[in-house]
Amino acid sequence: MGVPRRTPEELEASHLIAYKLRYEDRLCYRDIAAQLAGPPHFCGNHTTARRWVQEGYRLVHLNEDGMTDPMRKRGARREIAGDTLDSLFARIEQEMTAGTLKRDKGRALQLRALENYIHLHGLRRAPEPARVKLSGNGSRPATPGELLDSLVAMQPEIDALIERDMLPNRED
Repeated sequence: MGVPRRTPEELEASHLIAYKLRYEDRLCYRDIAAQLAGPPHFCGNHTTARRWVQEGYRLVHLNEDGMTDPMRKRGARREIAGDTLDSLFARIEQEMTAGTLKRDKGRALQLRALENYIHLHGLRRAPEPARVKLSGNGSRPATPGELLDSLVAMQPEIDALIERDMLPNRED
């Protein structure tokens, strides 16, 4: 058989009743589902009751902007602020390129803008890179100092190899 089809207006009334039962009468979702189980509401189970309460909340708290959820408003403001910081970062780069802003001062401003962006979006800091251990005092095997010295001595050769073979040709 099944439940008869209901119009959005009929569902809206059920949503408002479910919201009232939850926030005024302080009933749990299972009790709301039990009270609204039969005609004319035909509420299914507690997850349906939860969804109906959320819809009722949306209907009660709908404002003139059409925004119902304060978290969506906050998220939208956060995105706008992030876009503003991003454009500020690019404008600082343009000022440094044009020569109207000193490079060290511009980098400090860009770093501050980046810190604000990270704080604004709640991003996590990247983990610290692994450190090379020089002595064998702990449980991990030590990297011999001779190996590190030989790698440092090979650095100019590696740089030349990368420049010659791996970077694209720059013809200005």
